[in-house]
Amino acid sequence: MSLRSGVRWVFVIGAWGAASCGLAFTIPTLVGATVNHVHAALQLVRPWLGLLAGLPLLIAALYRRPVLAVVSGFCVIANVIPVWNAVTSEGVAEANDDAVTIYVANARYNNATPEILADQALTSDADMMIIIELTPQFAELLQARGVDDLYPHQVLIPLPDPSGEGIYSRVPLVDEGHQWFGEMQSPFASIQFGTQELRVIAAHTYAPNQQWGLDRWTQSLESLDGYLNETDLGPTVVAGDFNAARWHPAFRRLLSGSFEDAHELVGKGLTPSWPTGGGLTGRLLGRFGPFVRIDHALVRDAGVVDVVDLPAAGSDHLPFMVTIAPDPA
Repeated sequence: MSLRSGVRWVFVIGAWGAASCGLAFTIPTLVGATVNHVHAALQLVRPWLGLLAGLPLLIAALYRRPVLAVVSGFCVIANVIPVWNAVTSEGVAEANDDAVTIYVANARYNNATPEILADQALTSDADMMIIIELTPQFAELLQARGVDDLYPHQVLIPLPDPSGEGIYSRVPLVDEGHQWFGEMQSPFASIQFGTQELRVIAAHTYAPNQQWGLDRWTQSLESLDGYLNETDLGPTVVAGDFNAARWHPAFRRLLSGSFEDAHELVGKGLTPSWPTGGGLTGRLLGRFGPFVRIDHALVRDAGVVDVVDLPAAGSDHLPFMVTIAPDPA
């Protein structure tokens, strides 16, 4: 065997190995499954894996391997096409007097600079705030900085671990409470929204980075999906840290009903929110900036006027502001 022939076989065999791995990743994803926590991590970067599948496709074309070309081409198309849904804006709603602005932030339970985030939140001039990973210490810090005067209406679940959540509102609440979605306890509140009421729900699922976390993550997203798409709540916003990208089948099912992602509605579906430099995860993975969006606002029966991403302020997530308005009568 000549050197040239040996090199060719090395490339072809390597390309088949890569294409086989791509197929093993793609088929379960297409049928709506997340096999394990490693698969969940890879699904975070699904479009980029699809682009990598272009390498064995190139080798297939170079060495005229039609079956390899079909397999690798399938992996490219199946994983890159979903990007279209994330970048296709369906139009920005017009602001009106009934528009509501919501500040959404994962504060990170062990934030090293909580004062910066507290100041950012309290100077945001939002009508409502959703704080994920709300600890008793951060709640006390907000209180010391005057949150009770600015946002007197509150539904809080402050906890000393990442599962704390809270809703703060300057607008009077017409309804409030807690709702369990699997093992995720979510505060909710309703406010007057034009001639209707707007239900605002905070969300923070477990991270699917271990098998036990994947099980709880899946359970919470399935429970949330059932509640949202089977309950007639009227105008609704569910916002927070879903620990899920649009590429995850369990999260995508949330968008298969009547809910839409606010970032996508305004043409910002590919903007990332995680990880930044906060915490160990941020320092390890966010060295070059965030690369995926796992913080979302899902909206139903309302228009999205604008979404603005904000600096991280010590967290490993980027906060954002979403402005929504009632649909025209």
